[in-house]
Amino acid sequence: MEEHMITVKDLKRMLEAYDDDMKLDFYPLSFSRLKQRAEDIINIEYNELVSRNEEGDLTELKEIPQHILTRMAEKVSQRDT
Repeated sequence: MEEHMITVKDLKRMLEAYDDDMKLDFYPLSFSRLKQRAEDIINIEYNELVSRNEEGDLTELKEIPQHILTRMAEKVSQRDT
């Protein structure tokens, strides 16, 4: 599993100690939706388009960089084969 991913089971386990009425804070991002991208992958999407710079800090993007578009296309191609 890629280091930036966790399973739904793990997330549920992490949240089980908290009351159902508590809110999740995604600051500095604002939550948009959950989107299933593959049979076994769900993205948490945000209203902002962000990426990490070389220092590891989040930066807002004005457009999607080519390397990200290429990676997305590769993942879709793998999923469709």
